[in-house]
Amino acid sequence: MNLAPGQRLSSGERSAYDVIEAGRRTPLFDFYRARKVFQDFRLAPPWLYETGVDECLNVLIRVPTGPAAPATDLPFELEQVLALAEVAHRFPLPVDRIDLAEGSALVLAGLPLGELPPTEPTTRFAREVLEMVGSLHRRNLVTGGLEPSAFAFDEAGRWTFLGTGGVTLARSDAARAADLADWGEFCVEHLGGRAPDSTTEGGRWLAGALRRCLASDPSRRPRSAAELLRGVR
Repeated sequence: MNLAPGQRLSSGERSAYDVIEAGRRTPLFDFYRARKVFQDFRLAPPWLYETGVDECLNVLIRVPTGPAAPATDLPFELEQVLALAEVAHRFPLPVDRIDLAEGSALVLAGLPLGELPPTEPTTRFAREVLEMVGSLHRRNLVTGGLEPSAFAFDEAGRWTFLGTGGVTLARSDAARAADLADWGEFCVEHLGGRAPDSTTEGGRWLAGALRRCLASDPSRRPRSAAELLRGVR
C-alpha cells in the first residue's frame, strides 16, 4: 500500500491526516510522516476540510507492505503488545486507526526516525534490546525477528522499536530460544565482524552472551533472557 505526499486520509468525519513524505520501510510496514488536522468542532463537517482550521500535529502513518497476515493482526498488537506497560516506553504510541480497502493503517504519535548508528550495538543498546525481548517472553510473546530498520533513534541515542506488528505468541520454549538466537545474530551483524570490547566489563558480558546464544549445541544455549542478564549492569 503506497501513500503519496499530499494525500489525505480520514478516520472519521472530524479526523483527517495529510501525508507529508515517506519515512521508513521495514519488512512488514511502511511508515509515512503525516500531519493530523484538528478540526473546528464549531463548524459543520462539510466545511472542515475547506477551511483548514485549527492546529496540526505531526504523526506517523503505518501501512502494511503487503496483505495483512496473522503476524500483523492489528487488534492483537493493540491489545497484547502495545498495551504492555513495562516496555511501552520502547514502543510507538498509537493514536488512531484508519480502515482502508487494502488493510488497516495505524496512526502513531510522531517520533524521530534516525537510523541505527554504525557504531551500535554498544553494550548498553544490546542489553536494552535483550531486556525488551525478556519482557515480551515473560508475557509469552516473541519478537518475530529483529531487523535494523525496526529501530528508530533520536539524536540522544534513545530508540523505539517499530517491529511490534511482527510480535507473536511464543508457542514453545523453542520459539523463545530462537528469539534469543535472533538477538545474538542481530548484535553480531551490526558489530560488523568486530568482537565486543574485551577491556570493559560490559564488553566481556556481551561476548559471553553472544557465545551462549549462538552455541552450535542447542543444549548449551540459554533458556531465558534473564539468564543472560544476570549480573550485568
